[in-house]
Amino acid sequence: KMLESSLNDFWWLARRWELTQSEQCALLDVSVRTLVRWRTKPPVRGSVTLERLRMILLTYRRILERTGGVNANNVWMLRMPESAANPESPAESILQAMSEPSVVSMREHYRRLEASLQTD
Repeated sequence: KMLESSLNDFWWLARRWELTQSEQCALLDVSVRTLVRWRTKPPVRGSVTLERLRMILLTYRRILERTGGVNANNVWMLRMPESAANPESPAESILQAMSEPSVVSMREHYRRLEASLQTD
């Protein structure tokens, strides 16, 4: 149930952020075929997927806090170059950083983002 609920939140967020199908696939680290299947039949289990969704939704929350909830600002900040606060790849956007295939890397990017938003 938690995975299904989190995926429903993701579908809502994908519309709100105006994510393309390829951006959605990158964030979830799945193929187009899997993405389409999950829209009608969510996976029964998947702790890695649940952790990815958690990082994506937490990132959304931090962006909301930073932008005051204005959706146009959310979308802009998500795609803005240098918004990821990644010293290894300074030009990287939040969307690019959160599209890492590794959940461990996603978690690290989230921590950097959270720290940079707290200091601004």
